[in-house]
Amino acid sequence: MSNRKLIILTSLFFVGMFALFSINMTSILTGQSPKQTYLKYNNVSGMAVVHNKLNYTLSFKQQNRVIDILNEALIVGELAGNRKPPNFEKLVIYQLDHEPSIELVPIGYLEDNSMVFSAPTWAPNGYLMDISQGDLQKLISQTYD
Repeated sequence: MSNRKLIILTSLFFVGMFALFSINMTSILTGQSPKQTYLKYNNVSGMAVVHNKLNYTLSFKQQNRVIDILNEALIVGELAGNRKPPNFEKLVIYQLDHEPSIELVPIGYLEDNSMVFSAPTWAPNGYLMDISQGDLQKLISQTYD
């Protein structure tokens, strides 16, 4: 290998390392935290919506969409304003690897149909609010209608 090729490969290596370093540092420099992940796709064995004391199982596609929505949920403190009552009792998430089931209890829907729910496993001192603007409400209502 000639010196010229060695210099080119070494410089490409350092340019690549600098690019990776700068990409990873952007979240720290901009002050944005990494996305919170509450559920992993491979750790969920099933989901059920409890409506009128009956369990309604979600399909695989519905489960994946619910996981997407829940992973984008925001932690909120106290609830203020008018809320519409929820149309189901709870959402049960069954997990693999002998993990306990997670129960999400709806508190209500806000004006933009965002659901506020209690999830003590994820937010012990507050509530979670989905930001799907009604997608979660529509998805859940399709399971038992």
